[in-house]
Amino acid sequence: MRKKGQITLFVIIGIVILIAAGAFFTLRSISSESSDGTINSIAETPVEFQPINDFIESCIAKTSKEGIQQLGLHGGYIDLNKYGIQPESTNPTEGRAFLFNPVDTKGGIVYWNYFKSNNLCQANCECGSEKPYLYKKEGSPNLETQLEDYIDENLEICLQEFKAFESQGFIIDTPNPVISQVNIRNDDVLIYVNYRVEVEKDRSDYTIEEFLKSSPVQLRKMYIMAEEITQRELNYSYLEKWTIEQISGFGLGLDHNKIPPIAASELSPGEAPVYWIKKKVEQDIMNNMLPQYTPFLTVYDSANYKSNLYGTFYERATIPLQNPNSEYYGDMDVDFTYFNWWPVHFDLTGRGVSGERIGPETASSSYLSFIGIKRYNFYYDLSYPVLVDIYDSEAFNQEGFHFYVGLETNVRNNKALNCSGAGITQYSSPSGSLFCNQNQGCSEIEIETIDAKTQEPLENVAIYYSSGSESCNKGFTELDVNKASLKAKLPQCVGEACSLNAI
Repeated sequence: MRKKGQITLFVIIGIVILIAAGAFFTLRSISSESSDGTINSIAETPVEFQPINDFIESCIAKTSKEGIQQLGLHGGYIDLNKYGIQPESTNPTEGRAFLFNPVDTKGGIVYWNYFKSNNLCQANCECGSEKPYLYKKEGSPNLETQLEDYIDENLEICLQEFKAFESQGFIIDTPNPVISQVNIRNDDVLIYVNYRVEVEKDRSDYTIEEFLKSSPVQLRKMYIMAEEITQRELNYSYLEKWTIEQISGFGLGLDHNKIPPIAASELSPGEAPVYWIKKKVEQDIMNNMLPQYTPFLTVYDSANYKSNLYGTFYERATIPLQNPNSEYYGDMDVDFTYFNWWPVHFDLTGRGVSGERIGPETASSSYLSFIGIKRYNFYYDLSYPVLVDIYDSEAFNQEGFHFYVGLETNVRNNKALNCSGAGITQYSSPSGSLFCNQNQGCSEIEIETIDAKTQEPLENVAIYYSSGSESCNKGFTELDVNKASLKAKLPQCVGEACSLNAI
C-alpha cells in the first residue's frame, strides 16, 4: 500500500507538471511594465505559431531600423515636412536645414545651431536651433514619438498581409491597427508593439497581441554627443575661430593667387599693388580652404582622434567635450565636413574694395603721411554649413550607423557672429594703439642697411615697421665705422601681417 501511494503521488505530480508546461506554451501571460513605462518582457508563443511571431518580429526589426536610420540622416527627424522644415539648396545658410545632395530633395539635414535671421541682418538678429528632444517626456518633436509613428505607419507594408503564409494553410486576420511604444535606452532602442493577430490553422486557432524587439544601436549616446558638440560651439565659437585662422593662413603673403590678407602693409614705391577678384576669392574659399581644413577638426578621445599628432595646429583643431555624465566616446568616430557644392554666403569689404575688384589703400588717402605705403585691410563675412557625422561602426550588429547634425559657421567682419547683438557692424577707421609705443617693444633688433649694388653701408635710411593699419617710424640708420645700422625695439608680430620697410 505504501508503494502504491508513492506511485500515485508521482503520477499526480507528473500531471501537474504537464499542465503547467502546456499552459506556459499556449497561454499569453500579461506583459510586465516598469515604473518608467518600459516594457520588459512578454510571454512565449506556441511552437506551431512561432513562424508567424518570428515574421512579425523581423518586420518590427526591419521597420524600426529604417526609422532609426532616417532619424540619423536628418539630424533627428524622419520627415522634415511634417514639422514645416524646408531644406535650402541654393542658399543653405538662409534656412533651418540644408540639403546633403542638391539633387536629393529628401536629404535635408537640420541645423542644431544656425543664424536664424537673414544673412544681411544688422540689428535685432538672433540665432536658432532645430534640435529635437530625445524622449517623449521632454516635449515635441522628439525621437521616440517619431519612431513610434513611423512603425505604426509602415509595419504593415513589411507584413504584406501575411501572403507568404497563405500557401501554408494559415488564415490570418488583423482587426486592429498597429500601436507601438519606443523606449530609447542606454545602449539600445526597445520597441514594444501591440498588434492583434488572429491565426487559424488545422482547426487550431491562436491570438498574438504583443511583440517585443530590441534594436542594437546606441542612439542615446550619439544624441548626447551631438548635443555636447553643439554646446561647445555655442560656448566657444570654435568653427568661427578655426575659419578665421584659415583665412589668415590662406592670406599670408601678398599674392593674387592667394586670398586677400586680413591685415598687411607694404612700403614699395616702385612696385605695383596686388589686386584680387571677389568672385575668385569666394571660389578659392569654397573649393580649397573649407574642404581641405574643415576635416582637421576633431573631438578629443573619440575613436578617430589622432592623439599622436601633437603640435599647436592640431591642438587648435581639437574640441574637448565637457561630458558631465562621463560617457565613453572612444567607440564613436566624429567627422566635420564641408562639401564645395554647398554655396556660401560671402562678402569682403575694405577701403580698397570697389565692386568685384579688391586692392589696397594707397598713398592718395589723406591720413597717410608718406608716399609708397600700401595697406591691405579687409573684412570677411562668411557663412557656410558644416556636417557633423557621428558614426558607430558596431551598431546594428556591425553594419554601422551615422547620426548627422548640421552646424552653421558665421563670421562677420573677421569675428565670430554674436547672435545677442547686431548681425553686421560697419568696420571703423584705423585708430591709434600701443603698437608704436616704445615701451611695448619686446626685443631690441639691430637693422643694418647696405647698398644693393655696391654692397657699401648705406646711411640715413628711414625704417618703418607696419602692421595692418598702423606704421611706425623707427628712425634712421647711422654710419658707425664700417656699417650703417639702427637699433630699435619692436613688438611681436604673427605671420606676415607685419612688414619692415626702408626708404
